[in-house]
Amino acid sequence: MCSDFNNSISMLIPVFNAGNELLKILKSLENIHELGEIIVINDYSDKINKSFLDSISINKVRVIENTQSKGISGALNSGIKAAIFEYIGRIDSGDICKDKNRFKKIIDIFSSNKEFNLICSSLITGKNKIVNPRLHYVSNILSPFSKVPHPTWVFKRELINYQYRCDTYRFEDYAFLIENKAKIFILPTVD
Repeated sequence: MCSDFNNSISMLIPVFNAGNELLKILKSLENIHELGEIIVINDYSDKINKSFLDSISINKVRVIENTQSKGISGALNSGIKAAIFEYIGRIDSGDICKDKNRFKKIIDIFSSNKEFNLICSSLITGKNKIVNPRLHYVSNILSPFSKVPHPTWVFKRELINYQYRCDTYRFEDYAFLIENKAKIFILPTVD
């Protein structure tokens, strides 16, 4: 495991009954130096087992059981609590990382610019459609017309004043951004 607290990322992967898609995600995150750890948060499912994980030859992976309320919000909160590095990323089950170089760029941006506490980028959907981030503010508050693709998020630990809310089904990410007053930088890359 990488030991540079200020230059490493804890990558969170909340999963429920994950199978081959988890293996695809982990393989897409393989050999990224800036990822100090990859935390798979098992959200009360039964399909993640030790033999499955032993078949994966990535030494930065650790699995934790969701210790908070069941659901993605609880899983993300458990992952944040378990994360040991200054920067925290998230990727969902079924997503993959295509641009392995973006993590170095993200750390460089965080190191040189103290104004931002969350960085995202564009993403490519399974149907090869590009989804670009858009930030719209109303009275300095991020509006619901904004797009901040969460599979590309990396944020500073200092962003977190409030955990993910378990009562915000389907808009937990937006509530997290609003309540924590995220200062977002859009990295001009597609992942």
